[in-house]
Amino acid sequence: MSLKQKVFVNTIWSVSGQLGYSIIQLLSNIIFARYLSPTEFGQLGIIMFFVLISNVLIEGGLGAALVRKIDATDEDFSTVFLFNLTISLFLYIILILISGNVSNYYQDPQLRILLIAVGSIIIINSLNFVQNTRLVKALQFKKLAFYKLMSIFLANCVGITLVILQYGIWALVAVIVLNPLFLSIILWTKEGSFGRIMFSKKSFSGLYIFGINTTLATIIDTAFNNIYQLVLAKWFSISETGFYYQAKKLQDVINTIIFGTTNSVIFSSLATLQNNREQFVAAYSRIISYLSVAMGLLTLLIINYSTEIIMILYGSKWIPASTYLIFLASISFFHVHEMFNRVVYKTFDKTKIILQLEMIKKAILSVSIIIGVSLVDIKALLLGYLIVSCISYFVSYLVSRKIVKVKNWEELKSVLKVIVAIVIVTIPMYYLKSHFEFGYLEMIISAPLVILLYLVFLRIQGLKLNLKDFKNLHL
Repeated sequence: MSLKQKVFVNTIWSVSGQLGYSIIQLLSNIIFARYLSPTEFGQLGIIMFFVLISNVLIEGGLGAALVRKIDATDEDFSTVFLFNLTISLFLYIILILISGNVSNYYQDPQLRILLIAVGSIIIINSLNFVQNTRLVKALQFKKLAFYKLMSIFLANCVGITLVILQYGIWALVAVIVLNPLFLSIILWTKEGSFGRIMFSKKSFSGLYIFGINTTLATIIDTAFNNIYQLVLAKWFSISETGFYYQAKKLQDVINTIIFGTTNSVIFSSLATLQNNREQFVAAYSRIISYLSVAMGLLTLLIINYSTEIIMILYGSKWIPASTYLIFLASISFFHVHEMFNRVVYKTFDKTKIILQLEMIKKAILSVSIIIGVSLVDIKALLLGYLIVSCISYFVSYLVSRKIVKVKNWEELKSVLKVIVAIVIVTIPMYYLKSHFEFGYLEMIISAPLVILLYLVFLRIQGLKLNLKDFKNLHL
């Protein structure tokens, strides 16, 4: 099978796996939202900040380094495994030690035991990291999709049972802990280990040099992407954090499906073109066009139907989450494009730039957070987040053009055309919803029209895509 066929087939499997995974999570979350309160989801949002940061430190960018290294050996994989396991144990001890302080800071005694319980996934994730990376490197996305679907399905079956039996937030904890545990068991059973356990300083040094910049950048990115949960809980309320966290869960469905693909299949495939810049740019430009159109459509639908989406999925008690959902969907549009630009940086080993751009972006974002908190205005807080995300993408794009050394502006043109189409379609929809009562029937009738208008305005602007373009990429 040629590389072009592998990209196409594995993209289908990766997207299918991510879609199935997200659908299971979404359906389960709908059930949890019916039984649990915004405050309980707010508690989870607080503790997940610390857990997510710890997971980034464990991965250390070593997964991307292993994927990029053409001649990666068992010694390399074993070295990464031992490093991850050691760091995970250290970080879990740190979480235990700070759990009391976190609980006291938010004046919520239950946070301590919740943080200790959920924090155990740090160790569990370190046990399946190597097998997971090997499958990605080998482009075995069919297997990986199947394994992940099995683990998330089993974990959510347990969680749903517990929430029905009125175990409250512990049902959510069970899902979070059991999902990686089941995945680890499946991967070790089906894929085995990686030979003799050994640690090589030379191997670690070479891999970590590549991964250190992406790690620091990802830590900063993860921290700021989740810091709003901490800010809302402290300066507003834990229940407000719950509304934000629930909206973010929906946003993550989009990011998981689209960015999950770009971060695995696309990077693994485009990395093989690093010695042919013209072919790389041709493939990259076409793929980003599809990404822009897909992200634009999802963003458009969420902006125009956020209240209806929340009502259908979670019920009337979660309506305040609709405002968060609009902002987060808009932010995701630029964020996913920015993350896709990192494929360029990683492919051509320019990961230091990722860290530099992230530091600049987060410095500006910090100012917007301070302004939002000082005004005690949630919308100002989120508007600042959106503006910074927009600026950050455009800066990242300009820098990536310099790296590939090809004056190709197709990506920027595609993104701008998509934004124009979203705005043109949203303006009349906003007017209609402001002057007429809009229910589920109106949403069902208008949604196809909104989609059609979006595609028509894209075509008018000259943005035309078809499957043949994708198949004809020079891969």
